[in-house]
Amino acid sequence: MKNKNTIKSRIIRTENINWKQLKFIQQDGFKEHTAVNKSKLKESLVANGFADAFNVWQDENNDIWCLDGYHRKHDLEELECEGISVPEKLPALFIDCNDKAEAAALVLVFSSRYAKITLEGMQAFMNIYDLQINSEIFNSINLSEIEQFEMLQTLPIPEELTAVGKEKPATIKITFSNPRQLEAAMPMISSLLEEFPESFYSVSCGEI
Repeated sequence: MKNKNTIKSRIIRTENINWKQLKFIQQDGFKEHTAVNKSKLKESLVANGFADAFNVWQDENNDIWCLDGYHRKHDLEELECEGISVPEKLPALFIDCNDKAEAAALVLVFSSRYAKITLEGMQAFMNIYDLQINSEIFNSINLSEIEQFEMLQTLPIPEELTAVGKEKPATIKITFSNPRQLEAAMPMISSLLEEFPESFYSVSCGEI
């Protein structure tokens, strides 16, 4: 019987594994991985490297099952096809599970979000560590399109727009994953247009 008053480490070991041979418990369609999120994940992997080990379970047949990283694995394969060099072996944390059902329960745990980055918290964090927003950081942060729009309104004007380029049009492109998100953002867009009367926007659908 488990002792509910004690937290036990279930990490057995860390080991570099052939990530292409990973098996997965979760099925296709278990989690939504939009084109926008796929692009962000791939950009983050290229910009930041592989900084988060796979969590895995090894069964009695020595097959290694991945408890998270389903989309990372497939996106790494895509990056490799695109000419990016990916190590043959990557680190994995081996987790103690009695059987596949117990491992499947951990898939749900790793797929759940118990905390979410707030815009205020992110801004404070960046101030503490003197981080500057750039395209690599911004594109790798998993914020919704609406949250990105709100965040952009709080950012300082880039220096290049306050000097030579200040008399030239400044353009920002936001791609929504579906028309409903665009509709939800329209009040904020209208507010910006009222504040900056000479500005304008255009809408297209089905283009990247």
